[in-house]
Amino acid sequence: MTLNTKSFVMASALMVALGYSCNKDRVVPYEELPAATAVESAQDNKKSDAMYTHVYTVVHTEVSNVEDQALKMENALDADPCAVKTIEVDSVDKAHRFVKKLTIDYGTAGCTWDGRVRKGKIIIVKQGLLKTTGTKCYITFENFYIDDCHIEGSATYEVGLTFKFDLIGGRITTPDNKVLAYETHRTMDVTFVGGVFKTYTSGTASGTNHLGESYTVTTTKPVLFEYGCDYAKEGTLLITCTGKPDITIDYGDGTCDDKSVVTIGGTKYKNTL
Repeated sequence: MTLNTKSFVMASALMVALGYSCNKDRVVPYEELPAATAVESAQDNKKSDAMYTHVYTVVHTEVSNVEDQALKMENALDADPCAVKTIEVDSVDKAHRFVKKLTIDYGTAGCTWDGRVRKGKIIIVKQGLLKTTGTKCYITFENFYIDDCHIEGSATYEVGLTFKFDLIGGRITTPDNKVLAYETHRTMDVTFVGGVFKTYTSGTASGTNHLGESYTVTTTKPVLFEYGCDYAKEGTLLITCTGKPDITIDYGDGTCDDKSVVTIGGTKYKNTL
């Protein structure tokens, strides 16, 4: 089985479903919230999820592009002109060649492309073609920054109809020295029904917010995205924080709209995504 880059990039962008939101506008108005809530944890989880989702998208796009170029395949994507890529290609035979290591180097001064400033290196090691089911990519970082946020940890993703993503030891240090700890284990089931890509995201995330408080995020109903809709169409998440009321996020009943319902301590709040 093969998977094209367009479908993966769409899918990887949808990993934000495990965060409170990756959209900066997805915030319940503070004046509507009880005094003691898990807002800090929800917002820090949002930021962590957004950063590592961005990494996954960059990695898949760049690996696919470089591999297509190295193997002289057609329809290669435009490379990020901001980065220098160093590759190692396996030497089994031409029919089974693949890029086994890719280093994406953004330099030490920082370079801007696609609205992001990146510095440092992302290093990817794998043992098969990216477009082949079962191929795993192992991701590490070397002095890597996104918009002056220091990104650390190690990640793995496995390609297939069900994408698998695991991040261990995630740590983000913001420019004002706030530290966010973050880990996630998730699956994304991608189907093609009636001419439309559908992605169901499930899994867990956990971390420590910048105040040192721990939290967990659990998918209680798989979150559905469809190609062509900018919002989650259905699914529910539960955010549990130490010593504070739980937060439940309900993305709806399958309608493509910008509405969700946030429940805190039994009280429901309408939220515009």
